[in-house]
Amino acid sequence: MRQNRRVNPQLVKVTARNNYRDRQIDKWWKWSWEQRGKIKYKELVKYQDQYKLKVYG
Repeated sequence: MRQNRRVNPQLVKVTARNNYRDRQIDKWWKWSWEQRGKIKYKELVKYQDQYKLKVYG
């Protein structure tokens, strides 16, 4: 028997992690733009590696 009534609790956890990752990067990005007026590419790559976010394109 399931501990809760949710259909797929693993999917909820993955979605929550992805949303947390997006919020953290967005928070850093907004701070950097307001404080410095620019985004450093090296720092962006560092945050993408830290939060395991790969953007291709």
